[in-house]
Amino acid sequence: MRIAILHSRVKLAAKRSNARRHSILIDKVVSTRTVDLIVLPAYPFTGPLIGYYPPSKARLKLRELAEKISEKNVPAGPSVSFMSRWSQEYGVYILGGPIIERAGPRIYVTTVLTSPDGSIAGKYRKVSLTEEERDMGISPGKEPGIFKLKVNGSDVSLGVFSDEDLATPEIFRHLQLGGSKMIIGTIFPYNSSFLGGIIDDEGLVTMDHTVVKTFLEVRSRETGVPIILVGSIIDSGVETIAYMSTIPVEPDEGVIEDKMFGPDDESPIFIDLNEKATNPRKPPEHLKILVKSLCRNNSWRGNSLF
Repeated sequence: MRIAILHSRVKLAAKRSNARRHSILIDKVVSTRTVDLIVLPAYPFTGPLIGYYPPSKARLKLRELAEKISEKNVPAGPSVSFMSRWSQEYGVYILGGPIIERAGPRIYVTTVLTSPDGSIAGKYRKVSLTEEERDMGISPGKEPGIFKLKVNGSDVSLGVFSDEDLATPEIFRHLQLGGSKMIIGTIFPYNSSFLGGIIDDEGLVTMDHTVVKTFLEVRSRETGVPIILVGSIIDSGVETIAYMSTIPVEPDEGVIEDKMFGPDDESPIFIDLNEKATNPRKPPEHLKILVKSLCRNNSWRGNSLF
């Protein structure tokens, strides 16, 4: 599976401006390479909201920018409609998120996969929420996300995660048990109880990359599955204010440093996945039973499984 990751700039709370930027980059990617999956930068349409506005304004922005995502796998809101159009136009899968989703009275932080026919191939609502997200009225999802892609006539399972999920090993075990050949997730700098708080890097807000890389390497070794953390560069409309690097990790090699892009690297990253060579580690039989039981009983509740 040939993957292009758009490590690029995202403007806060500017859906249409960001969509125009992504459209130009996607066109450049497909005009130079044949790809099966394009991954948008973290928080591709709005940028992160919580922690980047005062709490009262962040709460208003969440309500203002939240959108309905789908009706029976047909895109409904503007962000996923953009993704659907790009998928159809270029014949590729598009993975994008988080997107602020409105579903009735609830608000979710959601990652979406659109397929080459323009339909929604998968939707994942973030399971592990921070206390700040809960205070803002965001609801947790109930199940980890495993998306099915059809690539060169074969089915490929793709696991997804967001932010605080990285600190929850049970989520990654579930993705492993579900047959994921690769796991792709997003993080943008925030104050985490597990991954540490935000730090200042020469005037830009970010997270301690040493801590984040350690978590990624551990999760990849535990599962035997390659992991890509997708970041982005956040623009206030006046200047760059924050960034998170894009970090690919392999189970045996660790971080692939030459494909790790930071605040000065605004360009696509190309990765070829040999899904037949990916060999997830087989967990003990008792762990399979435990994790499946937890999922069957619908026991996923925020940061805790128990």
